[in-house]
Amino acid sequence: MGKLNAQGVTTVSITQKTDGSNEWEMKGVMRTREGDFLAVWGNGTGKSTGPTTAEWTGEVHFMSRSPKLSWLNNVTGWVEG
Repeated sequence: MGKLNAQGVTTVSITQKTDGSNEWEMKGVMRTREGDFLAVWGNGTGKSTGPTTAEWTGEVHFMSRSPKLSWLNNVTGWVEG
């Protein structure tokens, strides 16, 4: 495929459950150094691993009108942390 080097801002909404698990949803925009923009959104699940730590996984989708980034329009990314 390709490589993306961009910076952006996202908003993440998390619904915390009483069993320590959670569901999250994110939306944002990113910009490359060359000035190309793309929208990014995704969702997933997570769980608490300690008093101040957690782990999470999910998928992310992209959309761009830039010809340079058109390869991302049909890509589903996997994220974990």
